Amino acid sequence: MFLISILLILAMQFSETKNREELWISVLSPRAIVTVNCLLTDIMTGKRPKQVVLLSEIDSGQSIVKAVSELCKLWLNYDVTVEMFKFNPLDEEILDRLEKTYLNQGDKVLVNITPGRKIDALRLYAMARRHGCSIRYHYLIYESLLGYRPFALAPFDTIIPLNLNTWKPSNWNPPQVGADKSPVRLNLEEACAFINILSVYTRSRSIQMRVGEPFTTAEITFNVIKSGIAKISHEINNREIMEALNSACIMSEAIEPENIDEIAKELAKLIRSGYEIIPDTNTLMDRITSQLERKISAYGIRTDTFRESITILRVVYNELSQFERMSDRGINEDQIRLRKRFLGLREMQRLGKGIPEPPSEKFTRARGDDMLIEEIKARLGRKPKAVLITEDMGLSRRAKLLLDTKLIETPDVKKNSTIPTDAIPKIIYFMTILAPNVVIKTGNIEVKLKFSKRELIERDEIRAYTDPKTAAIANKIKKTLEIEKELLRP
Repeated sequence: MFLISILLILAMQFSETKNREELWISVLSPRAIVTVNCLLTDIMTGKRPKQVVLLSEIDSGQSIVKAVSELCKLWLNYDVTVEMFKFNPLDEEILDRLEKTYLNQGDKVLVNITPGRKIDALRLYAMARRHGCSIRYHYLIYESLLGYRPFALAPFDTIIPLNLNTWKPSNWNPPQVGADKSPVRLNLEEACAFINILSVYTRSRSIQMRVGEPFTTAEITFNVIKSGIAKISHEINNREIMEALNSACIMSEAIEPENIDEIAKELAKLIRSGYEIIPDTNTLMDRITSQLERKISAYGIRTDTFRESITILRVVYNELSQFERMSDRGINEDQIRLRKRFLGLREMQRLGKGIPEPPSEKFTRARGDDMLIEEIKARLGRKPKAVLITEDMGLSRRAKLLLDTKLIETPDVKKNSTIPTDAIPKIIYFMTILAPNVVIKTGNIEVKLKFSKRELIERDEIRAYTDPKTAAIANKIKKTLEIEKELLRP
């Protein structure tokens, strides 16, 4: 047994040494994070480059070199040499120099042909094949939806890292991490990336979520059944937790209102005709506006145009801002409502909307459906060129006497619904806020998630409590997103 252990350790060391000798080459995409994400994904499949060469037709400056160097040091825990190489797929002299300088090292070289144009990929593939280099291509399912996100924000089950030498997918083999006892605080984006990358470290296609511990416990399971699609199953006998799950699934766009496409199409026509879009309180609390924003782009309405068309009423703001009694403990109907108000206010801010001025003094603190209709009259007159978006059938009927309304038909999540895997970490994040004391388990990793009222209000962050190695993964993801955000700056 001892001898076997020694041989395994030597084999791992040999593999690590061999991998460190690899030279990683790829085209630097105009969207730099595409290339950076390819490098990080290759690292997650066991590649341990010692040198990175970025091919670029233009001088991209040192910011990309610095970012790639930092990310390699962060994940590999050693310094990697990063170089830029002036590249032109039609210049034979440049191509000859590329072959003599780098590609002639043969199987010590890994060429990733994912970024860049087709002609770049064709040229690199042909030269790499000639010299016996390793060749990779990352096939991303739903590329138009997920392709340009920062690292780990596309679920890893939607990424197929193809080895083009064998035409087989590479297996996940992420680098080992040390212990980190620092506190783990995650905003929505960071929480999504952290939960996504856990699947790489555990190689698990399932996440169990327990809600309401230690008092009212419900269990919800997410199982990936094919790339991009998961089945959500649950055993929930508690009305409040079921309400929280329904809301979290709508907020995360895991389930869609049945008539959302029809409404998006109609709104596109109305926006072109100069109509204002007025969301009510529930529409913002359930982030229906986020779904409409994404859907309406298919009908030629740009994000900034959609946001400019939205009018937030003072009455709606007054209702959303009433969350002072929100607590970070307990699950009951009142607390869920207060937490949803807070999230609705955040959705209003995401849309770029500030505190609306009341049209007159009587609306300064006004709330309720009657005052909402009165405010529309006060702002836009008795024949407003506007449309009200609401989930409330009673409000829709009453408001129809004044203006056009669109009634959102929100569904309930069924016991065995199928959802996009992209929505799973968002559901977990929103459930952590709506129903505190969430525990997730995937493979051999368990993470307890909670929120502090102060931290949530000040920084939109939740807390993760886990073992030091998993905490290290979370903090590395936070740093990765921070570095990549700099690359996204214009």
